[in-house]
Amino acid sequence: MSFLTSLPSNVAYTLDQIADAYTPVLLLIALLDLVFRWRNNDKLHSLKLMSAVAVVYGWMLADTRFQLWHSLGLDYSTHTAAALALVIVIALGKRLTVKIPLTASLVFYGCLMSALSYHTWADMLATAVIISLCILPVIFLRAKEPLKNPSE
Repeated sequence: MSFLTSLPSNVAYTLDQIADAYTPVLLLIALLDLVFRWRNNDKLHSLKLMSAVAVVYGWMLADTRFQLWHSLGLDYSTHTAAALALVIVIALGKRLTVKIPLTASLVFYGCLMSALSYHTWADMLATAVIISLCILPVIFLRAKEPLKNPSE
């Protein structure tokens, strides 16, 4: 018996709506954060966001073409990939008081996806590992300090 079959249909519908809204809300937060960072002269952050999105959808296309996850008995979780990428990018340079709720929201989203049978935990974890390994090197890029003029 599935978790959802034991819930009233209106509750199941509401949980489905929450799950569907999670990534768009994260995207909105990421875009607003991008504007604030741009104003604070963090121009490199837009490259990091674009790179993260490219990684998510690059892997989705690769999986669609080559059935990589399917060959392992899994399913590529675009839900997980997109949410994780956005959480990582939003959390960059933020205090723990922001990182902890962001991380908790991602874990709760995973629980919700599992309960709604969107993906299995194995699907989500396999996707998260690959996406993290591909995004993290780009995330740690830093703008070079301008060279100082030796005559100064």
